[in-house]
Amino acid sequence: MSGLALAALTVAVFSLANMAWCAVLWWRLRRLGAEAAGLEEASRRLEAAVTSGRELLEQLRSELVVGERALERRTEMARRRVEELGRLCEAAARLARRLEGAGDTGDDGLQMATAQDAPPSAATPRARETPERRERMRSNAEAGRSANAGRVAAEEPAPPDLEALRAALEELA
Repeated sequence: MSGLALAALTVAVFSLANMAWCAVLWWRLRRLGAEAAGLEEASRRLEAAVTSGRELLEQLRSELVVGERALERRTEMARRRVEELGRLCEAAARLARRLEGAGDTGDDGLQMATAQDAPPSAATPRARETPERRERMRSNAEAGRSANAGRVAAEEPAPPDLEALRAALEELA
């Protein structure tokens, strides 16, 4: 074999190896192109999910603000009701004590007691109290006490019925 044949054979082997290597690279590049398209699609979906998540987060924040405002309003209303119920309960207790003592002093003492304890809206001329009416008021007050007597001390007592208290105070008017 001559030097020229050996050189031709070497060039042919290197050419075949080069072509095989190029085929492998072409196959890898094609696979990477397909993977790149998949990665781009996944990137688009991820970006859409992040955008949607941000929008939902903003909606939740705005709903939280609305909920906090509603809670503040309800809390303030509850505080006002508690204060009003406390005043009504105190007035009812004073009236009940004075009603018990009014039996000894007569109707004039009762008139004076109810005028002092009545809320400002009830400042109207009062009718004469009858013994039946006083007894009915006393039994209503006792029924309210017995209903609350069974409560556990650790629990916060339930507020009395506001409308019933108003009706009882108006009945005294």
